[in-house]
Amino acid sequence: MPRVPGSLTAKQKEAVRLYTTPGIYIDNDKSRQTYKNQTLSAIGAGYVAQWANNNIKQIFTPKTLAVISKKELIVAKKADITVAELVEGFKTMAFPGEGVATVNNGDKLRAMELLGKYKAMFKEVAININADIPSDPALRLQWCKEEIARIETHKGIIADYDSTKTAIATRF
Repeated sequence: MPRVPGSLTAKQKEAVRLYTTPGIYIDNDKSRQTYKNQTLSAIGAGYVAQWANNNIKQIFTPKTLAVISKKELIVAKKADITVAELVEGFKTMAFPGEGVATVNNGDKLRAMELLGKYKAMFKEVAININADIPSDPALRLQWCKEEIARIETHKGIIADYDSTKTAIATRF
């Protein structure tokens, strides 16, 4: 069947397919992936390597690039997911209802953690217990008291509160 003028050749179509599909390699060589690589996509489509290197613009014409953009847009739309859909999925895993397959505890915990992060329930707090500790015993005692008082304000959000407090107290 003759090619319609202005349409892509079979090799150009194959080059587009190789360029837009992750995980395809030339000769199974992992360093020669065709995804997002015009030259390797052209070689994989059957163009001679040297010719492809020197004439890449004849293979990836504006028409070819338009087809690539359209394919990438279609893929992006398929992969698009809303925040609400993600949150709903996490909620289903964290709190499975009737008719939902059993979810292991690790997956539940991770889902709850991600929901907590989404709701900004966690706050990162940096506590430097390797600070410059005074050498004078009276000043050192005062420093320990101040550090323990400071971490007391974060007691509910420090993952390992007791060991942090112990680490500071042992500095005295």
